[in-house]
Amino acid sequence: MNDVTLKNVLHAKGVISDSEAALPGSHVLVDYETGKGVADEINRAVAVTVLPQVLNTSRPIVAALMDEGLLPQLHDGGLKVGKISCAVDREHVDALLHRIQKYASPVAEAPRTMVSLAKSAEISRKKMQLVLALVFGGRLKRVMRLENEPGLDGLLVDPLEVKSLTPRCRPGMSASCAFMMLGVGATAGKRLLSEQGGRVLLKAVKLPGEEEAWITPAAMACFRSRYVTLRSLQIELKCSTSQLKRRLAVHEVKPAFDPRSFGGTLYRRADLPKSMEI
Repeated sequence: MNDVTLKNVLHAKGVISDSEAALPGSHVLVDYETGKGVADEINRAVAVTVLPQVLNTSRPIVAALMDEGLLPQLHDGGLKVGKISCAVDREHVDALLHRIQKYASPVAEAPRTMVSLAKSAEISRKKMQLVLALVFGGRLKRVMRLENEPGLDGLLVDPLEVKSLTPRCRPGMSASCAFMMLGVGATAGKRLLSEQGGRVLLKAVKLPGEEEAWITPAAMACFRSRYVTLRSLQIELKCSTSQLKRRLAVHEVKPAFDPRSFGGTLYRRADLPKSMEI
């Protein structure tokens, strides 16, 4: 990263003034932790233009991933400059690729009934967003990946299964997908769905014939407006874990529940200082 990029982002975020932005980078002084946080933010940004290469897929599928909320775009004003004007957080990209490796069974060749995501959308006559919602929502019983084809282009699904499920598709995602998006493990995820302190933190609905709970966009938005996980807060504030913990300690912010028994660290947004409001 060059000093001009860093200086432009610092300026866009209001960290440095207009007059400072006009100076050479070596003449501009900023707080170390603030500067490092912004630099880390830039380094984690993956430009949307390179996502097809990173994910080994087409631009329409990348667009569908973003439209479906599986790859949230970075909307921070400080990122709307230069080469990182349109980007996603690398951690979301890595989580998506990890999910493929974990849940798709590897095969050397595609079985006769299995086809690529694009071909599946074509055969089933369904929008790619619906196909992706089924794949990453954990609703398909058969998801495979070609051993020699990384990323999304190596994914294989059964178009007949896609066609049979899409009429029952509802907006939202499976509970396991919601946990991945929030950055919590299975133990904390179960706690979110059960009653804590007299209320259910993350409301879910049961779909007929399915074992896994389903999380609607409204339920997800309600949860995010009231609570935030340590991992999500770190991504929102673009800082390291140690930096975030120091800031929370300074303001004496305590977790909403005991992290050891809860299985993760969760904070009430109402307890956060105004400097941490998103």
